[in-house]
Amino acid sequence: MQELSKATEKFGFFQKRILLLLCLSGAFNAPFVIWFVIFPLYTHRCSIAAIDDASNSTCLNRSKSHVTLVSKSSCLFNITPIETGPDGTQRWSQCYTFNTIADSWRNDQEEFTTINRSDVGKCTDGWEYDTPDKLLTVPMEFDLVCDRSWLVPLASSLYMFGLLAGSIIGGFVSDRWGRRKALLGSVIGMCAGAAALAVIPIWSLSHPILFMMGCCCATRVGNEFVMISEIIPEKYRSLAGNMNNGGMAVNMVLAALVNYLLPNWRHMMGLMAAADFLLIIPIYLYVKESLKWLLQSKRNDDAMKLLKEISRINRVEINDMELSQFLRKETINHKKIEAKSLVVEEETGKPTRYTYIHLLKAGFLRKRILILVGVWFAVNLEYYGLFFNVKNLAGNRYLNGVLAGLVEIPSTIFCQVSIRKMGGRLSNCMMTGLAAVCCLITTGLSKYRPAVTVFSLMGLFFGSAAYANAWILTGEFFPTLLRNQAYGLCSAVARISGITAPFFIYLGEKYYAGIPYLVTGLVGILAAFGVYFLPETKSLPLPDTMEEAAAQEKYTQKLCGKHQDSTKVEQQTSPHAI
Repeated sequence: MQELSKATEKFGFFQKRILLLLCLSGAFNAPFVIWFVIFPLYTHRCSIAAIDDASNSTCLNRSKSHVTLVSKSSCLFNITPIETGPDGTQRWSQCYTFNTIADSWRNDQEEFTTINRSDVGKCTDGWEYDTPDKLLTVPMEFDLVCDRSWLVPLASSLYMFGLLAGSIIGGFVSDRWGRRKALLGSVIGMCAGAAALAVIPIWSLSHPILFMMGCCCATRVGNEFVMISEIIPEKYRSLAGNMNNGGMAVNMVLAALVNYLLPNWRHMMGLMAAADFLLIIPIYLYVKESLKWLLQSKRNDDAMKLLKEISRINRVEINDMELSQFLRKETINHKKIEAKSLVVEEETGKPTRYTYIHLLKAGFLRKRILILVGVWFAVNLEYYGLFFNVKNLAGNRYLNGVLAGLVEIPSTIFCQVSIRKMGGRLSNCMMTGLAAVCCLITTGLSKYRPAVTVFSLMGLFFGSAAYANAWILTGEFFPTLLRNQAYGLCSAVARISGITAPFFIYLGEKYYAGIPYLVTGLVGILAAFGVYFLPETKSLPLPDTMEEAAAQEKYTQKLCGKHQDSTKVEQQTSPHAI
């Protein structure tokens, strides 16, 4: 019996193999590949065939008196208006040309009439993009610019909406059919979606594909964390979680480096599909079902087979009698846990499960969940707003992508150290506030693009730390049987900010580059202010009951510097408050 406990609780080869595959799954996930590779848009202007089809850098400038050979820029000055970009710099108009001159070039007329610079029209012959050689992104291939530019943030939002739906659907699928099948199905779905994107002939077909990929991504990530919490021993669970989080950083770095070698977005999606396809076989063979889920689902025969396999792989000798005793003990423990998940409602006198409604019944829980919902919305808007905008930063885009990935590593370390030194509440207040300050500073520096890059990466550093901190902080304020509901509600609201973030980036690209930074900065400042009014949970154990959660209120900081009166806490913990 003791040997069997060691087999399931040790960090043996069985657990290490699963952790390695889960980390590889995170490293080959899709988000950064999609936003960094297929959606970047470069400076563009209306295409003029007589100029752009030339094999050299000059063109014929025809007038009523003579014909001269001049640079293309000189010709464009008489063909394309000049406009001010959202970053304050001058550029060729991206969507308009002078009607008369453009028609003359188009019809190959020998003479031009006088230029009427107020007579402009939309591009009719496509666009020319100022990009490195061989680089091809979705907006370039399908001309998602000018009147069709809104389709780019729509596609990103559809993917984020898929993440929201997947957060809900994925949990149901995982609980109903098992962690392993949910993970395997999500990887297959991502593989199929990437392969489909690589060959679509028209962009409108991508919308349901991106939504499906978002659902699969959320299911995939959610099941990775659930399997880590249920399979990896508690002693190594934090390390395993951080290793899996590192998969996102690896994903960012790989996307940037591989895109440098494969500048065509279709080739990148094909490569992503191939990487997921290669993962399907080892996941199918070596990632086993969660023992906890098998016991919860009363699949004792399958649990017995899994126990034998764990013991064999971890080299622990056991007999069938020990297996039966261990299985019976675990089944009893799960029944006790299930019984604890029921609460007696005073109105009906009947036992029922804790639900989202219980988060709002007690005043102290209602205050916490409302503040934390705002925090999750803010930190996700900061993180994803800066994350999406990496493709628009000044400098080498590939280097920026690598730096955006690498910044996740010290950010995670900074998060852990600050929580240990300052506590979750003050560290989150600091991280969220500093990310907001970086965004607000960037708002006034839109004309100084190198400075924008520096402060954006600094904001991403603090925003990533605040995002990781929010996961830890939320679990410390709610009793065990309401913790999952708190995470679910906060995560759902956070997805809404992810859905809106692409449109803030779009407004910044179209009107003023500081818009996304201004919005995220202001929201972040409000959230940091709200965190200040949460209890400080440093050195406190996780609350198991309502009474223990309510007792944390005496550690709530007031603006005047005094803690809340403990008598109010006693009133809030009475049975009538639940």
